[in-house]
Amino acid sequence: MMVVLGVDAHKRTHTIVACDEAGAQLGSMTVSATTEGHLRAVKWVAEWETRNHTRFRLNRGGNRQTNAAIHRIAVTQLRIHPPAKELIQRHMSNGKTKREALRILKRRLSDVVHRTMTQDTQSLQASQTMAT
Repeated sequence: MMVVLGVDAHKRTHTIVACDEAGAQLGSMTVSATTEGHLRAVKWVAEWETRNHTRFRLNRGGNRQTNAAIHRIAVTQLRIHPPAKELIQRHMSNGKTKREALRILKRRLSDVVHRTMTQDTQSLQASQTMAT
């Protein structure tokens, strides 16, 4: 569920309203326009942010064979590679789901694969240039 927060600021008070995507009011709060009031408002908004678990990810398009290979690498590392296990555990202890933690591991692996492929291509091009 997406939560939209709106603020109506006045000279002496500020009113904050939380609404869902349909526009139904979920909650509201009025605080004084002082430092204490602002701190109360920030805490109240933070509560709504922790309730809002809508996440947007990029599409899963691209090279299916490469995606499948990276998935196999990630699952294998998750079983036998201690740094990968630690990464997954660390993210899961921070509130991520196992699926989200696996996505993070796959992203790191794709960075390593890309870096390796780029370096190999540069080395090949350099050796071909020197040979001619």
